[in-house]
Formats: sequence, structure tokens, C-alpha cells
Amino acid sequence: MEKLFGEILSMSVDSVWLIIAVIAVRAVLQKSPKYFRKILWALVGLRLVIPFSFESALSLIPHKVPQAADRAVGQVVAPTAPQGSTFADVIPALWVAVGVAFLIYGIISYIRLRLKIIDGVLVKDNIYQSDRIQSPFVCGFIKPKIYVPYGLDEATQDCVLKHEETHIKYADHIIKAIGFVVLCVHWFNPLVWVSYFLLCKDIELSCDESVIKKYDDTQCKAYAKALLELGVNKVKLSACPIAFGEVSIKKRIKSVVNYKKASKILVLASFCLCIGVSLCFMTEPEVPLKEKADEVEVVEITTEPATEKVTEPTTESSTEATTEPTTEPVTEPLAEETQAEEVESGAPVYDEEFKETIEINKEKAYQEMILVAERDFFRYDPYYNTPTTTDAVYNQAHDAGVFANADEKTDLIVLLENNNE
Repeated sequence: MEKLFGEILSMSVDSVWLIIAVIAVRAVLQKSPKYFRKILWALVGLRLVIPFSFESALSLIPHKVPQAADRAVGQVVAPTAPQGSTFADVIPALWVAVGVAFLIYGIISYIRLRLKIIDGVLVKDNIYQSDRIQSPFVCGFIKPKIYVPYGLDEATQDCVLKHEETHIKYADHIIKAIGFVVLCVHWFNPLVWVSYFLLCKDIELSCDESVIKKYDDTQCKAYAKALLELGVNKVKLSACPIAFGEVSIKKRIKSVVNYKKASKILVLASFCLCIGVSLCFMTEPEVPLKEKADEVEVVEITTEPATEKVTEPTTESSTEATTEPTTEPVTEPLAEETQAEEVESGAPVYDEEFKETIEINKEKAYQEMILVAERDFFRYDPYYNTPTTTDAVYNQAHDAGVFANADEKTDLIVLLENNNE
């Protein structure tokens, strides 16, 4: 659960820049076709559900250098956290509980609406009338139906049916339901709430535009009149079907009255702007190689017990009077003062005792060091995609040249002997 919540939180944070950019671009695209706004919100939806992204030189997202340090800090703090701590369990549980509560609310709202219109009368095709509703809407997902109230004149009903059929044509009722589910997952992000509200408005504005682009002035006035008669100035927060007057009527009427067909140049510019937003705010910035090399390493604190000294076993057949001195373990960490000096200076500090041990017994030192895999000294940094290490023992081993394959053993011993000479 903690891992899943961490992924969701990361996606939600990464989407903040994209949402801000879409809100800004949305204000710029006032005279552009409204369906471009739906495309922009589709990009936001993808960013909120896709757990990965690609690097791009055009990305305007700030570098996430601190995140690597945050992961290292988490590795340091996690082992030292007091046992029985429930903080890490409470937050994911709260996230699930609130998200499920919102989802249940949407489901219950939808069920109540279906029960309310269960006695609707079929007019023709998928059109129903009901005396228990005040505004037309689309209901259903697989086979959506259009519900209209009684008492509508012919002109108003024609505008309403055109509007609701356009919703069905472009699957707006499904888009809104998906948006509500995404909102339930990212409920803790206030910008996701703003995005959902703006999505609902843009869905209605786009639908109005799709209807009136084939109307003349007289039909546009009739459409605006229908909006005025059936409009309800209240946005409903639910996964329920889209109502005809669900979004601010004043803005919709103004949009209908002032509608002008966009030029091809404006359409092309809007399309290029959407592409630019996706490239700049849906991708991660490329990390320069120099920054990878100059990355400040964080020393990880572990609670593992120190490695015991390695001594060569004795056998009963050993009768030689001279015995070889015991070799100190090559994996024994340096003193805290030495590690502190290494971190401050940035240069490797070598243990003199380690060098003396190699001089005394090169063959034995090699046998012990060859058992230590080079990868054990590294920690993998997933952000920079590079292995890094701050272990002083690795610097000692690397300086002695003991990391080699078995077939290089002879050359290694010769190299050590030459160095000692």
C-alpha cells in the first residue's frame, strides 16, 4: 500500500506543472476551437495515470535533483525509525478511505438518478421523457439514453436533442466519468479538483460549439434561448451524466452569441501549442553528464553488524614452525573519523594497515578480496541511472587492483609485487 501511494503521490506532484501550463494555455486559446481544451485535459489525465515519462531536451520541468537525496535520506531514516510506528500506514489508509468515499458518493448519486427516472416514457429511439427532472441529460454508458422534461416547445427540444446527441457522439459522458475516477484517486491534490471543474466546463463549451457551427443566426438565437430557459447555474460534483444546463449559462450564451469560425492558421497554431505543451511539460529534463559526475553523495547509515574478521583455518597436517600473520578483514569499515575526513575532503582515504596487510600476504589478500563482488560496494541511483559508492573499502580495493576475474589472477599478483618493489 505504501509503495502504491508513493507512486500516486509522485505522479500527482509531477502533473502540477502540466496543470498550471494547461490553465495558462487555456486562457490563451479563447478564440480557438474549444475541442483543443479537451485535448489539453486529456494530456493531464494521461500524466495522472501513467507512472513514467520520457526525457526531452525541450522539457521545462525543473530538475528533480533533490529527489535522489530524499531517497537516500529515506534509506537513512527508515532503519532508525522506532518500532511500532504507524505514521507510514495511516497516510496510505487515509488516502484509500477518502478516495473510496468519493467513489461511493458518485456511484450512489448515479443509482439515485437512475431510480428517479426509472418511470421515464420512451418517445423514440433512445429519447425518454420524465416529469421528475428539470433539465435534459444523458444517462448510461454502454447504451446511453437522453432524458428530457415534459413541456418543451419544438424549437427548444430540437436544440436540446442536438446538444445531447453531440455529447454521445464524442463520448463526453464517459470522459466525465473517467475524470471523476481520476479525481477520486488524486483527491488530495487541489489542482486536480480545479482541473476537473474546468474539464466539465470545457466539455459543455465544446459541445455547444460543435452544435452551433452548422447553425445560422436564427438557430443560434434559439439555442441561446434554450440555454436560458433550461440552464441551472450550479455545477454538480459527481460521476452522474452531463446535464444540459450544468455549467455557467452566462458564459455559454456569450460563447454562442459571439461564435466565429476559427481560421486555419489559428487551428494550426492551436495544434502546435498543444504539441509544445506535451513536449515541455509531459517529459522529464535531460540530466547533463557533468551533473551526474558532480553529484553529491549521501553516506548511507546502516544497522548491519560489523563483519567478523576472516582467519585462515588451520589443519592438523600443518607442522611448519612459522605461521603467517592473521589478515584483517578487507570489508571492515574505517573509523568514523576517517570516513568524516573522506566526506569533507572529497578524496579517498586509505587505511595504512590495509596496505601493510597486502605487503605481508598478497596471495591471501587477493583470495579474500576476490570473494567480495564489486557490485556490493555500489548503490544504484534510479534517477541518474548510474551506480555510485562512497564506501572507503572500495577505494582501497580499487587502489590495490584486486577486482579482477579469475583468469587475471596471475597478472594481478605480478602487479602487486611490482608495486611493492
